[in-house]
Amino acid sequence: RIGIDVQDEYSVGRDFVGDIATSVTNTFIVHARKAILQGLSPKENREVPTLKYDYVHQL
Repeated sequence: RIGIDVQDEYSVGRDFVGDIATSVTNTFIVHARKAILQGLSPKENREVPTLKYDYVHQL
């Protein structure tokens, strides 16, 4: 996922992927929706919040 709760800044995900890509792997599967851990059921987390395809395309 691109983030969790209030943490969903693109720069955090970009830096994480950049760090891992140089040392461990070069293939990533990215879920374009952040996870809301408090207050949403797993089913609701599949619909809310909105997908951020722009984050995924930038990565």
